[in-house]
Amino acid sequence: MWWLQRAATVLKTNDPLIAPYVARVLPSVQAMLNTTKQRIAILPGGAQVLETARAISEVQDVLSHKPN
Repeated sequence: MWWLQRAATVLKTNDPLIAPYVARVLPSVQAMLNTTKQRIAILPGGAQVLETARAISEVQDVLSHKPN
């Protein structure tokens, strides 16, 4: 999960190469992360499952504060 957190943190949504696509792509990414988090929540695994869901929530939070 560290790579996903790192990618979300260093993502520059105003980069001219990706800026035209950010408004279309980020909502889909957020939706996929939400679906993943919901699916992880139904798995057995205790603390590790909770940690993974928390990490996904943190990534979603970072992405939600990125300018579109």
